[in-house]
Amino acid sequence: MIPNFFILGAPKCGTTALASYLRENPSIFMCEPKEPNYFDEDSFKRLPYDRESYLALFKDADPSKHLAVGEASTGYLHSKVAVPAILRFNPAARFIVMLRDPIQMVQALHSEQLYWAIEDIRDFEQAWRASPERERGERIPSSCHQPEKLLYPGWGLLGRQVGTLLSLVDRSRVHFVLFDDLTSDTAAAYGAVLRFLGVPPDGRTDFRAARENQRIRSPLLHRTLQLLSREVSYLKRRLGIQAKAFGLLPALRALTAEPGKRDPLRPAFKAELADLFREDVRELSHSIGRDLSKWLQ
Repeated sequence: MIPNFFILGAPKCGTTALASYLRENPSIFMCEPKEPNYFDEDSFKRLPYDRESYLALFKDADPSKHLAVGEASTGYLHSKVAVPAILRFNPAARFIVMLRDPIQMVQALHSEQLYWAIEDIRDFEQAWRASPERERGERIPSSCHQPEKLLYPGWGLLGRQVGTLLSLVDRSRVHFVLFDDLTSDTAAAYGAVLRFLGVPPDGRTDFRAARENQRIRSPLLHRTLQLLSREVSYLKRRLGIQAKAFGLLPALRALTAEPGKRDPLRPAFKAELADLFREDVRELSHSIGRDLSKWLQ
């Protein structure tokens, strides 16, 4: 079996939570790792899968019980090449797109890049204003192998990304999930996804909350551990080692960060972001048939 549906992103919009719910559904097969990033070759260039190793991720899918087979790579929606490549791979593929207030999304994306030691500017506003330099290849941390992840303005233009998707795929093959809906009524949002995939209800009532934001307590130690963890994972993947880690690095990493809220944005900066995203949000509202104006109030 090959994947017949793809969660395209956007990042920090609940994709991890939804993918975990779907993985536990007996009628659905989701590959491990959650994000193979096989099709977004324009951004994820470090040790990509070849076709054989990508298909091997789905070797345990069972046609006698799995009605839907999928993966969830959050960079696909932003990528310029991923969706066309997916359609060449499986012309009948269906797509799930998860969306969120772009101001919240880009700030959360910055927090994640900071957590994974991809970003080195701790203040989000400063990181945002560094985007023009980074587009020119300047101020890119040596630990960052995906410079595109640091260009926050482009990631927030969800209307433009969805417009590109719908120019390639019929609307009936795309299902949109708003982060607001997923968090306010998870069961209803999950049920709608199952109906889109043609999967019967599984009676699920337990929906774990999405992963909390992490505040870093010891920046230098945390960054060192993250870089070490990344290199270990990279080496295992290159050598084809499938054994799971003993958990030492994740345990140490947990000591350097803790759940906590993000710092609030300056009102003037938040208003600046709202003005920047306003027209794009209007475009997105039109594309998906939902009034999203409250995002920018």
